[in-house]
Amino acid sequence: KEWLEAGGDIPNDPELIAELTSVQYEYAVGDKLQLEKKEDMKARGSKSPDIGDALAISMAMPVANDNRQDYDYDDYEHESTKPNKVTGY
Repeated sequence: KEWLEAGGDIPNDPELIAELTSVQYEYAVGDKLQLEKKEDMKARGSKSPDIGDALAISMAMPVANDNRQDYDYDDYEHESTKPNKVTGY
């Protein structure tokens, strides 16, 4: 929700929209949002929200800020000591 409010965007995919809007929810102890169990969805005749699950899992960990330095990869003598181009480590 926060990501979307900050300008995040998801594809206009009818199947994804159907999955995301078919899940029922309730508020549990402490006003925590609790999504419907997949077994309950199946009993209602809804299919498992696989694409929706994939979207949710992609939000499980925050994306690190890109604070990596610009490395000159040619300065490293051995391949094993070069920082990873993706993570910077």
